[in-house]
Amino acid sequence: MTRASPLIGDQLATLLFGDISTLTGVYILRWYWIHVFILPLLGTGLMVLHMGLVWLQGVAEPH
Repeated sequence: MTRASPLIGDQLATLLFGDISTLTGVYILRWYWIHVFILPLLGTGLMVLHMGLVWLQGVAEPH
């Protein structure tokens, strides 16, 4: 499915999966890093951004 994306499909598939012809330790290590470090950092960053926007703009009043 990733390879079907226009323009960047092959590069994105290689970044995410590496050489997908074989399942190697590099593939598993890459997904471990994504799940343990990258996704939590991304989630934390989005929560901090959301809290900052609420702090700057205030809480929206119900309609």
